[in-house]
Amino acid sequence: MSNRRARFREDQRQKIQRARRRSRVRKWDYIVRQGGIRRGVACKVSGQLIRTLIDTGERTEDGYAIAVEEELPNYREIEITMTDGSKHITGVDDEILGRLNMGHIEDMYVSDVDRLADADNDDLLDIEALMDRVPKSFRIIPRR
Repeated sequence: MSNRRARFREDQRQKIQRARRRSRVRKWDYIVRQGGIRRGVACKVSGQLIRTLIDTGERTEDGYAIAVEEELPNYREIEITMTDGSKHITGVDDEILGRLNMGHIEDMYVSDVDRLADADNDDLLDIEALMDRVPKSFRIIPRR
């Protein structure tokens, strides 16, 4: 458990535990890593890869390959509106769009905030305040 997660209030830690137990989110740890390097992102519900590293074919002066993370054809975004009017955007596999319900949305949001707690965002984000937000509705963002 990261130090940031240790600072969650007890009710927030219980919220994470309940969401994990419900298993509506199949891929809680959705950041795909290989050898400690971020290689992509999986859909939290289906577990399918939705973003991946693509080698640009270019190299740094030191000879390291340059890669960028790109959306795969099955990548879609949903916008979650919270009860306080704020919004959160997250990626999903387009195969699950017709099956999504508010239960999935609530657990996906908790998973996103839990992952943010693992990142070093102390100066950028109030993780505890994010965990207190409650999803009210969602919409599928049209493809670009």
